[in-house]
Amino acid sequence: MSVCSVGPVTIETIVRRSTVRRCFGGATYYFSVALASLGVPTRIVTRICGELENLKTELRRFGIEIVALPCSREARCTIRYVENRREIIFEYPPEPMDLNCYEYCSGATYIHIAPLTKNDVPPKSIELAKNRGYTVVLDVQGLLRSVEKNGFVKLGKYADIEELSRYVDILKLDDREGEILTGFREPTKILDTLASYFREIVLTTDEGVFVRIGNETRFAPFLVEEIVGRTGRGDTALAAYIYAKIAGMDPDMATNFAAAVTSIKLSMEGPFTEDLSTVVKMLSEVYGVELR
Repeated sequence: MSVCSVGPVTIETIVRRSTVRRCFGGATYYFSVALASLGVPTRIVTRICGELENLKTELRRFGIEIVALPCSREARCTIRYVENRREIIFEYPPEPMDLNCYEYCSGATYIHIAPLTKNDVPPKSIELAKNRGYTVVLDVQGLLRSVEKNGFVKLGKYADIEELSRYVDILKLDDREGEILTGFREPTKILDTLASYFREIVLTTDEGVFVRIGNETRFAPFLVEEIVGRTGRGDTALAAYIYAKIAGMDPDMATNFAAAVTSIKLSMEGPFTEDLSTVVKMLSEVYGVELR
């Protein structure tokens, strides 16, 4: 088992135009299914109860190990896409993870920490994960989300990102989250600012994926005829990038690989479930890159 993902899984209702789809969701879910589909041994640590009990069968289908912590009720939310905006409304927000949840990740190299709201994962637990010797991968999105009384998610700078950077090896975010953290919307300015704190960053935009390592930035576009499944885009890009690192790809190839996997995911509903051969074909025929 190479990667352990810690965070909530939700029951989601996704509303886009005239379509309504009910499914599992959450960064941990999309990330882990994509990674396992690529062949990386993966474990999930999450809270399961109620309708989420069906998640166990779903994850085992992909060979994902599950540590099911108890909860009083399953997390539920609605995601509505309105023009270029996305609204998230929680009926039941996730219950916080325990500080000691990382004891279930023994044997992993990478720990993927994926809160959906600022209350899901106590910031202190990120420090504890780093102190256990893991390579810590943080999806910052949840730390920028507060659930209002009406269930709507409000974005804001709720975390001390400079303090957290001491315990994070790889940061994942999108350009909207980058704007909250830095005040800039332009990706290179976001990356230049955050590179003062984080050595390695994966940033997604509508156009593609940026990877920043030290002082060097790389970019690869998403190449897809029609976007069918937007939810889980950044989670898929991150999973593909972690796969590329495990596989020993250089940064240029890793960035192209992440973009290719995400492009395939964007063309379908739900998580990325294709295998490596599909990605190799995409890289060769669409990106003009031979996987080496």
